[in-house]
Amino acid sequence: MNETSIKTVIVEDMVSYIDTIEILLQEVAPDVRVTGKASTLLEAEKLIIALQPDLVLLDIQFEREGRTGYDLLEELEKLKQLKFQIIIITGHTESEYYARAYDFNVIHFLKKPLNKHKLSDAIDRVRNNLTGQRMQLLNDLLNRDYQAFRAASRTGKLSIEGTRYNEVVDIGDIAWI
Repeated sequence: MNETSIKTVIVEDMVSYIDTIEILLQEVAPDVRVTGKASTLLEAEKLIIALQPDLVLLDIQFEREGRTGYDLLEELEKLKQLKFQIIIITGHTESEYYARAYDFNVIHFLKKPLNKHKLSDAIDRVRNNLTGQRMQLLNDLLNRDYQAFRAASRTGKLSIEGTRYNEVVDIGDIAWI
C-alpha cells in the first residue's frame, strides 16, 4: 500500500456508474485507491466514518431515498466527520446545486457523462491540497520537536513521550538517540 495514495470513497446511486468512475480513475489517476463504494447515503455515511477517506466522489441526487449528497455532507458535518475533499459528479447542474457546493468547499463539480480529462484535473487539485496538508503536518511536528529541544536546552531536561507515560530525563544522562 502506497502512503501517498489517495484513499477514496465513491458515492453514486447508479451501481453501474460506480464501475465507470472506477475505470476512469484507474486510467487517469493510478494513485487513487478506491477503498469504498456506496449506492445509498446511509451506506455512504457508515463507510466514510469507518474508512476516513482523503477524497469522496459524490453524486448529488439520490431519488430512491428522496435526499441529496448535500444531506449526507450536512450529517457528516454535524458528526464532525467532514475531514475529506469532495468532488461532485452529477447529471444535475441546476444553479442551486452549484451554490451549495461552495458551502462544503467542493474541489470540483463534474458533469455526467464524466470527461476523463476534467476528472484528471480535479484529482490534480486534490493531490495539490493533500501535499500542502501533509507538508503543514510535517512542519507542525518539526516545530513541536524544535520547541521541545529549546525548552530542554534552557532547563537541561528533556521530556520523552512514551506509550504509557512521559519521562523527564537530564540531557547529560542521554548517551544516544
